[in-house]
Amino acid sequence: AVLQRDQVDSLPYLLATRGDHLVAAAGNTVYVRRNTSNELGQRFNIVKVGDELVDPDDNKVIGYQATIVGSGTLRRGGDPATMAITESTMEATQGDLLIPIDNGLPLNFFPKAPSGQVDGRIISVVGGVSQIGQFMVIVMNRGSNDGLTVGDVLTVFQDGPEVTDHVEGGTVKLPDESAGTVMVFKTFGDISYGLVMEATRAIHKLDHVRNPI
Repeated sequence: AVLQRDQVDSLPYLLATRGDHLVAAAGNTVYVRRNTSNELGQRFNIVKVGDELVDPDDNKVIGYQATIVGSGTLRRGGDPATMAITESTMEATQGDLLIPIDNGLPLNFFPKAPSGQVDGRIISVVGGVSQIGQFMVIVMNRGSNDGLTVGDVLTVFQDGPEVTDHVEGGTVKLPDESAGTVMVFKTFGDISYGLVMEATRAIHKLDHVRNPI
C-alpha cells in the first residue's frame, strides 16, 4: 500500500489496546483516535508506515510505503473509538494507522488518453518486485493535480542508453523506447495507481510514463 504525505497526519491511528497490551492481534480490542466515521461496522485496514516515497524529479517526499498488518471493525464511536481486530498478519502497535476499506472501486473503466501532457515516473510497485510485468500495480509520481483521471492510459518509456560513435567520435544518446502501457485506476493529488495492461519488455522503477504515442 502507499500513503499520501498528508494522510499520515490525518488518518485514524491506534491509541491503545484494551488490557494495556503493547501489541495487538486478531481477537484484541483497540482504541483509536482521529476517527471521523462513527458508522458501526465500518471496516479498516491497519497499516504500518514505512519508507518515504521521494519524487525523483524534485526530491520531495510525496508519500510513504505502508504495510497492511491486519484489519478491524468499528464497534463503538467516540473519541477514542473502539475497534475489534478481526484479522492480522503481523502485530499492530501504538501509532499504526487505519485506512477505511473502500468498496467503491469502479468496475467499468473507459480507457482514454490524458486530457493534457503528462510526464512522470514509476516510483513504486505493489509487491516490491524489481521487474514489473503485465497486470501488476504500479505507483506514479503524477496524480489529479497533474490532470490524471481514472481510465487514463499512459505509455511506459525507458531511457535510451548512451553509445559510442566510432565513426565521428563522442557519445550519442539513443531514443527512449516504449516498454508497455499503463491504465490509471485510482488518483490522489500527487500520486496515482496504475495497472500494467501490456509489457513489451521488463518495466522498472523510475521508468517514465507519458502520453501514448
